[in-house]
Amino acid sequence: MARKHQTLHNALFNTASWVFSIGINFVFLPYIVARLGTESYGILVLILAVIGYFAMLELNLGQAMTKYVAEYRAKGDLAQVNDIIGSTMLLYLLLGLAGGAVIFGLADVLATRFLKVPPELQETAMAAFRVGSVGFVLTMLVTAMQSIPWGLNRYDVSSRVTMAMNLLTTLSMVGLLILGYGLLEVVLVNVAVPLLGVLTYMVICRRLLPGIRLRPVFRPGPLKTILRFGLYSSLSRLSGVLRFQADRLLTGAILGLSWVTYYVVPFSLVRKLMTVTYLVGSVILPVVSGFQGKQDHKAIVALYLKASRLITTIAICVCLPLMLFGNRFLGFWMGEEFAAQAGLVVTIITAALLVDAFTNIPSIVVDGMGRPKVTGLFSICTALINLALVYPLGKALGVSGVALAFLGSNLLVGPVFVWYANNRVLGHDLLSLVRRSYLPPLSAGAATAVLAYLLLAPLATGMLSLLAVMAATSSLFLLLACLTGAITRDELGQAVEYASPLFARFRLLSGRQP
Repeated sequence: MARKHQTLHNALFNTASWVFSIGINFVFLPYIVARLGTESYGILVLILAVIGYFAMLELNLGQAMTKYVAEYRAKGDLAQVNDIIGSTMLLYLLLGLAGGAVIFGLADVLATRFLKVPPELQETAMAAFRVGSVGFVLTMLVTAMQSIPWGLNRYDVSSRVTMAMNLLTTLSMVGLLILGYGLLEVVLVNVAVPLLGVLTYMVICRRLLPGIRLRPVFRPGPLKTILRFGLYSSLSRLSGVLRFQADRLLTGAILGLSWVTYYVVPFSLVRKLMTVTYLVGSVILPVVSGFQGKQDHKAIVALYLKASRLITTIAICVCLPLMLFGNRFLGFWMGEEFAAQAGLVVTIITAALLVDAFTNIPSIVVDGMGRPKVTGLFSICTALINLALVYPLGKALGVSGVALAFLGSNLLVGPVFVWYANNRVLGHDLLSLVRRSYLPPLSAGAATAVLAYLLLAPLATGMLSLLAVMAATSSLFLLLACLTGAITRDELGQAVEYASPLFARFRLLSGRQP
């Protein structure tokens, strides 16, 4: 169903799905660990980790399918849409079968040699890995199927299915454990739910797009198109692995294992909070691809400027309290000794991820215009510069130096990428981007920083008061963002118009309560 505020709707549901997953784990994880036991739960985690690493075989084909389904649908070419879907499903099926066969074949080695599984659990672990190999195939198919609603600009649909699958998986695991079942049955649940997910998506996709064909097909042209996009797009994923994992290994090698903790804890905190900028920004990919299919370059530029302004606003709203009060928060949360050892890591990483957020929308728009090679190569450059800086800065400045290496790589490459995407790919004036998209939220952020430091900082005397001060800082920023034009009056009106039916429904339901 077409919606007036579909992009806002998609962004909210995409974010809600992520928050829901975190909430479900937070509530039920202690019980699952307690009933399974630490060793059996460890095996479950390792099985899911192995499946996750093999999922790197996916080559970002889902993003490719999202892009081209949106583009060809905008052109009204259902035959090409079906060829793209069928070709991508064929690739996913082949990759899934290949990865599943490897996991199945390595089950004995993983359970008895590679992993330190206790002898009494080795047989169960081997069986669990073999069952998990089937789950890998189904997980790959779910990944393929969820990209179809994305391409149809219905992230809300995929988010609902994802939330339902997460809830069903977790509640089924809890139910089995209550009934006295163990690891193998829990792994079976993680296979059965993806199968149900595939069947659910088949029904939903046929309703969203009548005439769609959901079967693998061999079409050389679409296969080449999907693979070319996916392979270049995979460079960005590889860059993410290098940037977010390799630096941890180097930190341990350069400074020692204990320093990894002082780096990873603040890094993970900031990165998790900043995930919201990607979740919100990513929903414009099918919109850009649709405009590309219609050759509507003016609409792409307009969306690019608006999305850049809003994502910058969201990023500053998240980052500003952490930059001002992050070290103090770390002291209350993890202890003053931990905060002293971690140094300025939380502040530096927050600044680095704020810089990185400026590349968010340009990356998505460039991909939507069919240029993933550009984003992939710039991403690899960022990762390589980061790795090159870690050793000298880490040796000289300790854990704060490792964080500075991450910030430095973003500062060196990020602005160049934004310039290239803006001027060379979009053909837009860079000063116009800065004036219209960056200056309003940045000016609001600067004013907020001064006011928060002078007026709010003295009020933070404990954990609760600090959290209140951080929330007040974000609220003050949003108020100033409205005054500077970072959030326009029209956008506020659209948000109110979108939320009004929800509040009306809530009041109606509340009125029916006895």
